[in-house]
Amino acid sequence: MGAFDVFVHRSRFRFGKSFGFSQTGYGCLAGTRIGRNGDSGLVLGLFLNYDLRRAEAVRMAASSLAGGLISRFDLGGGARLETSFQLGWTLIGMFDNPYVRIDPRRERDYNFDGGLLVKAEAALNFGRWGTLEMNLSRHDLVVLDGFPGVDRAAFLEASYTVPVAGAWSVGAEVVDARRHSDYRDAPDIRTGAAEYRLTVGLKF
Repeated sequence: MGAFDVFVHRSRFRFGKSFGFSQTGYGCLAGTRIGRNGDSGLVLGLFLNYDLRRAEAVRMAASSLAGGLISRFDLGGGARLETSFQLGWTLIGMFDNPYVRIDPRRERDYNFDGGLLVKAEAALNFGRWGTLEMNLSRHDLVVLDGFPGVDRAAFLEASYTVPVAGAWSVGAEVVDARRHSDYRDAPDIRTGAAEYRLTVGLKF
């Protein structure tokens, strides 16, 4: 299979007391299909990931390479199960850091990081009855430039959406974001927040 024959992108925007968004996705750089049967089968490959998040608890960006396995199985009756698991390395990441912001020697407000990435995703599609989806991602990143230490973040997203017209859907979701940063020369940072939303979606 060719580069980016498999590609996933998700955009989310939040409006209210504060503006938030996330842009996440991955594309298969190289891979091979295993046990293909119609629309069902597995893909083992090397994936390029990107994560850009602006949440109440975590602000970060990362570009990563990961090995992984994605699957798609038709369950009958119009139902379909899709899963993905990836393990890899963040080549370059950026984490919001208030201590860098007040350092007169620096003109930025974030650390540069690199480190471990783990992602697991599952989506159960019931056709016109909607889709139940759960995504988990975790970043364990060592500070490369900034305040020495480790930046960690974990995101758990669960949603249920129902198609209403064409590619449009409505639904509900919960997003839980957690940050745990340990610094050698500054106080640790621990933040976390869960957001509950009603959603309007467009899929293409």
